[in-house]
Amino acid sequence: RMPKFIEIDPATKNQLRFVDNEWDGTVIDAYSKLTIGFNQHVSQRKASHSGVQNILGGGEVRIDFPNQPRVLLAGVTKEMGQQGATKGDVLTHIQDQDVSGKTVAEIRQLLSDKELDPFTGKLSLVFNAEKSVAEALKRRSMVMWEQTTQ
Repeated sequence: RMPKFIEIDPATKNQLRFVDNEWDGTVIDAYSKLTIGFNQHVSQRKASHSGVQNILGGGEVRIDFPNQPRVLLAGVTKEMGQQGATKGDVLTHIQDQDVSGKTVAEIRQLLSDKELDPFTGKLSLVFNAEKSVAEALKRRSMVMWEQTTQ
């Protein structure tokens, strides 16, 4: 998953659909495919590609405590899809406020309280800007740098 920034119209705010999920605290999560199926059931397929294992040093690297709450995007409007949002994206920021560790109920409350951007009149959302993705990108950069200096 890569970080994404989108802006939505205020009317779309009520159409947002989310589902609660838990992060296991590992970097491999950044490479995992999150799928939301029937009855909002979340399944996670961990990556087993050799390149990913090379970046992670061959094992699961824990960077935080397990079972931390997070909120996934369970449905995508046309407006959101055109900006790159997909089902399974992890909501990390609303109007530049970090919402890591929140539940859907807490997100709903934040959304009802948030004021729109004074310049655009829209609501900004950031997805996938989480610890696991940041660590995965850092490690990938280090591996690529090592390969270019050899």
